[in-house]
Amino acid sequence: MLQTYATQALIAEASAECTTIDYRQPGVTDTARGYREPTPGFSGMTKDLLYRVFRERGARNRGKVFEKFLVDRIQLSSTRFESFDALAEHNWPQDALYCVGSDQVWNLEANGDNRPYYLDFAPEQATKFSLASSIGMDSLPASEERHLVESLSTFSSISVRETGAVDYLASLGIKSACHVDPALALTGEQWSKVAGDAPSWPTPYVLVYQLNANPELEKAAAAIGKKLALPVVRMEYWQTFRGRGSAVVMRPSVERFLALIRDTSVLITDSFHGAALAMDLGTRMVSIRPPRYGGRLDSLLDQFDLRCMRAASAGEAVEVVKQHDHLPDRQAQLHIEQDKVRRYLSDVIHPGPGETIGYESSEEEAR
Repeated sequence: MLQTYATQALIAEASAECTTIDYRQPGVTDTARGYREPTPGFSGMTKDLLYRVFRERGARNRGKVFEKFLVDRIQLSSTRFESFDALAEHNWPQDALYCVGSDQVWNLEANGDNRPYYLDFAPEQATKFSLASSIGMDSLPASEERHLVESLSTFSSISVRETGAVDYLASLGIKSACHVDPALALTGEQWSKVAGDAPSWPTPYVLVYQLNANPELEKAAAAIGKKLALPVVRMEYWQTFRGRGSAVVMRPSVERFLALIRDTSVLITDSFHGAALAMDLGTRMVSIRPPRYGGRLDSLLDQFDLRCMRAASAGEAVEVVKQHDHLPDRQAQLHIEQDKVRRYLSDVIHPGPGETIGYESSEEEAR
């Protein structure tokens, strides 16, 4: 939701109207309101029953939070698309610009089908570009690499989020630029306005935003709360939450999510976007690397020379908190990266003469 809102806001800043295509992957709604796709056989029936008993109600309640934000904040297409075929059959305007971004949109493991995110449905001669797109994987299967090269060769400009993606695409003959995530490209002041006066917590607190099971993160939260003599508050979107000794904010609105990060004394997180928003809002943070797709979080911290904010244990987390007051101010560097995103969008949306295509042919193709 935050990436979508930020992309919309950044495009508007570049003096263009923005409509977000309401595409939902088959069987999986982006807001988790939908239920698990039925599967055949006794095993499938068992899984379907377990889902209905333990997850469906929570998924629907969680989805309502995000659907409200979509209605309130996002300019969605009037048509909802639930398959690539539906996208491909639609009558898309030739003179529109088509943008894809950002978080793991080219992660084949997560998507199953990358065609929508390669913008293969757009008119053949339309201008297509990406904004801070992430692959999430170290590499794609060979057959998918061929598809990626074929599709991205039609883009006017390619922007990715991780430096590793720049190198990987370069090895395939694709030229790209690295830009910060759209959520990080908006300023802290802009996010604070979105949060508005949404409630956070009535007293100073330590905030936990945890996506992956990790006992060390929970120990780190307890240790930091004890060190600072502050209550530990957790943001949760499922009832089966961890950290039983903590206070819980269950399914906060997107606005309250932002307010909680803005107002906390320290954020403890394994989330890329949790870390990005903390940086943007000037919030003290301890980063715990997730077990999967942790490279994107590493890349973010490396980019701003904030490796010292990483911790792998409760003891290390307490030491990170002790260092916070001595960390150099990274806001100036962040503003530079934010300006790069704005210049990139301005150049793509309002190109001057001599525009270059973001694709480089291999020597073999050139011959």
